[in-house]
Amino acid sequence: MASEKLVTSNTSPEPIIMKEKLQNNELKQTFNIKEFLVVLNENKKFNIILNFLITAILIHEILICLFIGFSVKSILIFIFLILLLPQIKIELDEELIAIFSGLFLGIRAVGLTISEGWLSPLSTEISDPLIRNWIMFLSAPVLGILLFFLLRYSIELFNHVSERENKV
Repeated sequence: MASEKLVTSNTSPEPIIMKEKLQNNELKQTFNIKEFLVVLNENKKFNIILNFLITAILIHEILICLFIGFSVKSILIFIFLILLLPQIKIELDEELIAIFSGLFLGIRAVGLTISEGWLSPLSTEISDPLIRNWIMFLSAPVLGILLFFLLRYSIELFNHVSERENKV
């Protein structure tokens, strides 16, 4: 039946074969992208960095919207972050440390954004004392929680290393 189509049609079989090859290549590329995303999602370091970035950007944008005001850019950032929120995992201590680090640095970055001090981050001073106090009062407890998890993680890590040395 295929030979009848080739005989009756004036088109050569090469374009048909080329179309099939292109479809197979597109299918393989789609499959490769899906494989890559699955492997990337299982990568522990990627998840830690993703937790850090999502929480830092989210808290930064929330505080900027509260202190300065909402804009279309803020709404687009929120929509993008809402799509990424299911990627946050809170299973390991490393992930918790990444989340609280992102919260702390996101809060502190609000001060840099408001004072426009991204070019010289060491010499920034927020002119509004209310905003400066809000940033200080929000970042202090987050820093305390972050230090608690860092100490807990380092003690657990130290205990595991000392247990391995005792076994050997």
